[in-house]
This record gives sequence, C-alpha cells and structure tokens, in this order.
Amino acid sequence: LHTELIDSGEWATVLDDVVYFAKAKDSILRTRHQSYDGGKEWYDSKLNDGEPGFFEVFHDIWRILFTPSPPVAKKIKDTMAMHG
Repeated sequence: LHTELIDSGEWATVLDDVVYFAKAKDSILRTRHQSYDGGKEWYDSKLNDGEPGFFEVFHDIWRILFTPSPPVAKKIKDTMAMHG
C-alpha cells in the first residue's frame, strides 16, 4: 500500500492501488481485453488509406490458420446447410 493510505490509517481499495501506481507510472499488471468486435474498431482506426481493413485481413488469416477437427467441421457444415 502506498504511504498516504498507511499514514492515514484508511483501508485501500484495489482502485486506490491502481490509481496510485498509474500516477507513479509503475507497472503493476498487464491485461488483455476481449472487445465486443474482436478489435475491429481499434484496428480499423489505425489504418492508412488503401490498407485492408480488419475483416479482409483477419478473415484470410483465420482461413489459413484454422482447420477444424472432423467433428467441428461436420457441425459447421450442418449449420451452414441449415441456414442455406
């Protein structure tokens, strides 16, 4: 806990500690955040004119790197057939 809270005799909250360390520019944790859009909004905001967008890039990467297992492939095929 930081000195101000110890000296005052108050209890610190997690938020107090995070704010204290953030102001001191000390790294206390690293996080990863899964956004609702998978990072599309952030990714697309960083593009220069003419660069491919999130869906163009990550659609291709996903298709190249992901090969479903046979049970998953069957489920995908059945779902796609059901929805036309």
